[in-house]
Amino acid sequence: MIDYTGQKFGRLTLQWPVGQKGRSGNVYWLCSCDCGKLKVICATTVVRRGSESGGGLSKSCGCLRNEKTSKRFSTHGKSGTKEHQMWKSARVRARRGGSPFEISVSDIHIPSHCPLLGIKLQLSESKATANSPSLDNIIPSLGYVQGNIWVISRRANIIKNDASLDELKLIVTNWEKRS
Repeated sequence: MIDYTGQKFGRLTLQWPVGQKGRSGNVYWLCSCDCGKLKVICATTVVRRGSESGGGLSKSCGCLRNEKTSKRFSTHGKSGTKEHQMWKSARVRARRGGSPFEISVSDIHIPSHCPLLGIKLQLSESKATANSPSLDNIIPSLGYVQGNIWVISRRANIIKNDASLDELKLIVTNWEKRS
């Protein structure tokens, strides 16, 4: 057994061996992490010979992974917001449809009213309604790129999605004839 007492690998300092486990005979060590926590870890996952980064697979008690995850999900400061949900859904739609997707969460701005129908947009945690905000790419063939997105009501997006401009003009013309 190699004595690693007091040696540091990543954020972990090996304190003393606490025993062997399993048929492989791996030695487990009590390690102290830079964050102050103690953890028992298999020496083979902490120490890796020839590692330039100063450690093997285990570089901390778990705090490093938590920090990286937290940073990855909070870079835009809008995690869990309606804008973030809209961004994630648009990314999925773009991938499925093979459309360009070059926007960030900060490119999405939810107005108080739908710019097409003038109805007040209502943010809801539950089921989407006609007044719910909906991310739309203005010219569908361009995809989700800056300058080609806006937030309109779900109702306006459904109408816009299902009807062509000529059909909408025809409806308005015929409606006016009946009035």
